[in-house]
Amino acid sequence: GYVVSMGPVGFYSTWAHDLLGFIPWNVYSFTSIVIIAGLTHVPHVYLYASSALKSLGSDVEEAARVSGASPWQVMFNVSLPMIMPALAYAGVLVFFLGFEVFGLVLVLGDPEGHLVLATYLYKLTNKLGTPSYHLMAAVAVCLVAVTMPLVMLQRWLLRSANKYVSIKGKGARQKPLALGKWKWMALAVLGAWILVTIVLPISGIVLRSFVQYWGEGVKLADVLTLQHFRDIFEQPSLVRGIVNTVLIGVIGGALAVACYTAIALAMHRKADGITRLLDYSVLVPRAVPGLLAGLSFLWVFLFVPSWLDGLLQAMNNPVAAWLSEHFIPQLRQLRSTIFALWLAYSVVWLAYGMRLVSTSLLQVGPELEEAARAVGASRGRVTRDVTLPLIKFGMLGAWLMVFLIFEREYSTGVYLLSPGTEVIGAMLVSLWAGGSTDLVAALSFINITLVAIGLGIALRFGVKLHN
Repeated sequence: GYVVSMGPVGFYSTWAHDLLGFIPWNVYSFTSIVIIAGLTHVPHVYLYASSALKSLGSDVEEAARVSGASPWQVMFNVSLPMIMPALAYAGVLVFFLGFEVFGLVLVLGDPEGHLVLATYLYKLTNKLGTPSYHLMAAVAVCLVAVTMPLVMLQRWLLRSANKYVSIKGKGARQKPLALGKWKWMALAVLGAWILVTIVLPISGIVLRSFVQYWGEGVKLADVLTLQHFRDIFEQPSLVRGIVNTVLIGVIGGALAVACYTAIALAMHRKADGITRLLDYSVLVPRAVPGLLAGLSFLWVFLFVPSWLDGLLQAMNNPVAAWLSEHFIPQLRQLRSTIFALWLAYSVVWLAYGMRLVSTSLLQVGPELEEAARAVGASRGRVTRDVTLPLIKFGMLGAWLMVFLIFEREYSTGVYLLSPGTEVIGAMLVSLWAGGSTDLVAALSFINITLVAIGLGIALRFGVKLHN
């Protein structure tokens, strides 16, 4: 989006050049990449900060105001310190997400040679001919060595947040803070963020998907076309990519939520050591960036069948021989199936999916389950007849959110891309590497449309994104 809108020959760049005589920005510079990456992560901080502020009782702020503090003093000395755990958690999350940045740096950083660990890892397999497995493993270890402590730090921040509890016994009341003359400054900042992170890239994609070509002196009305979409639907691999993306989002998302729910129910209201082990285990995939997770699953599907085949042949018995002849070939073929992609997606987003389901489970009062147990219901029947019906809307919301995640995921499927496993995200990376800007724009427009439809359905069913 930024390349076709603000690149050297982008829509807004050519218009700015015609108006000013020069282009006042360089979207390929490292500074631009850092700014854009930072702005795209603003929603993560906003969601955690706004949720904490909504839970913050106004009595402490009112007490500060009564004692003569100005609104700015209340904000810096009362409100912000009270939501510090949420801000710290969001800060760790954004720092971690910085290690996952792949597509942005690949597109904007490659022309001027700006690399991060994720793009360097990608180049080791796609730019050097023969895959450098030893270097790839070294980079992977470096990534996990940095991200794993971050995940543990997030866990510690969540457990230590109780010391900042401000709602006890009575509901919190929120009163809007009058900004006065500063409201125009706040509105300008919000408008600038919307312009840079939403309007510019999406409008660039939409325009580029409907024009034949673009450059200086070209009039928009003269180059409008639908040919790029015709080209997409004339290529079977791209059509399969669209269909697979929808299937993995709808059916795969439902199966993933079912798995997440089963794990969450197994951990529900248990405080033993096994539950704590599971609680930490589900966080481990979160420490592995999507690109690295896809590479890990590629190695699993490549090397594990060979290792098992050698082990079975060493056993030298009829059962092992039958497994080696019939089971191992099927195992090798998993890499070229949509199941491999679904498995990778589900594992990568395990922690997030568990959080969605666990939030619904925490809203079920224990007295309801205890009442069912008191009349003789087994644990399985309590789960089937009490717990699951009460969280069905939460599971529906989780399914819709996982659908949105699977629809827009691209880095995990890069290494698992093969005939039959095409998805839009991985195809975008492949097409961009081949220089097919027209098809990338049109396919991106289709992907944005799918995500928008899914988001609209989620909101229609009452899914609250801020939760």
